[in-house]
Amino acid sequence: MRNDPRFRMAEGVELVGRQGASYEMQVSIPLDDEGFLGRQCPECSLLFRMNAAQYKALPNNLALWCVGHVRGSGVLTATR
Repeated sequence: MRNDPRFRMAEGVELVGRQGASYEMQVSIPLDDEGFLGRQCPECSLLFRMNAAQYKALPNNLALWCVGHVRGSGVLTATR
């Protein structure tokens, strides 16, 4: 299924499986020179960086947001 010529994929994207009408894709995210990747806060849309090794160790269903927000409040705190 990888590199199926029927599908044009962007660089870093691979088609890895299919089940019925559903397709499974693998997307690689480029790291910067220091091993960080970019993320965007769902609360304020602020862009921030995260260490790729630490990100990989997290559970798959974990929601991430920038350190300026207390979950759900959208309030910046002086201690953060």
